[in-house]
Amino acid sequence: MRRERTLNHDLDPWDQAAAFDADYLHFYEPLLPAELNAREAELICELAALGPGRRVLDAGCGHGRIALELARLGCDVVGIDRSAVFVERARHDAAASGLGGLHFEVGDLRALEAEREFDAVVHWFTSFGYQDDPSDRALLARFLRALLPGGRLVLETANLFQEALDPSGTGVKRVDRDLMVDEKHFDAVTGHLHVHRTIARDGRAPRELDFRVRLFSVPELAGWLRDAGFEDVAAHDGTGAPFELDSDRLVLVAHRPRSAAADRTDAFPPAPGSALSDD
Repeated sequence: MRRERTLNHDLDPWDQAAAFDADYLHFYEPLLPAELNAREAELICELAALGPGRRVLDAGCGHGRIALELARLGCDVVGIDRSAVFVERARHDAAASGLGGLHFEVGDLRALEAEREFDAVVHWFTSFGYQDDPSDRALLARFLRALLPGGRLVLETANLFQEALDPSGTGVKRVDRDLMVDEKHFDAVTGHLHVHRTIARDGRAPRELDFRVRLFSVPELAGWLRDAGFEDVAAHDGTGAPFELDSDRLVLVAHRPRSAAADRTDAFPPAPGSALSDD
């Protein structure tokens, strides 16, 4: 029987629903074809030593593109995302695929209660770094607790060097006559990439929003993972090759120790409103 996870839905420091919505899918989905999704799922299986019957948490699953491909490869996948729009789409595509071994939930990962439940946790496509540093560190500890001993976290994010040294500072996505324009600035002191996004779609008045994401060097993020209790941290690029300065993406793979003595119980605070809270 599947265990229910206790998730709190009211921990927003900024309006993520405005950034990750139907407009996001409209502009990003054409950049994520089925062939790419399948290739990335195969890479995840290789890096996390996954095979048929393995249990996977797709943490920040978006519209389920990776979860569906992992299910095609025989994995039993739970996908969690804060966006109801994304989860609705993931459920629709899962039903249309006829695949088993898929379950999607709307929820906030910072209140994840899973414990020793998964062979792998996948945190893909720059899903990490949108909170303050203590909250992001706590999230890594929750991922550790969700893993079975010996399980692996596969965390993929942007290459800090590529973003920080981008001379244009602007990214443009176009779908027919619709435009998404990102004006970007990297703060070298805080490690945040600040984005001012303008969306013009379907002839409507443009809308604007601002957000930031924390980017990391390999030593810094590997240090955070070790602080959370992980071991054997390895850095790859988006193809699985060793990470280099000019790599397209950064993929870190970290293991939960097999020894229970290595587990930490003080690595994250109780989430407000969760089963761990005294409130």
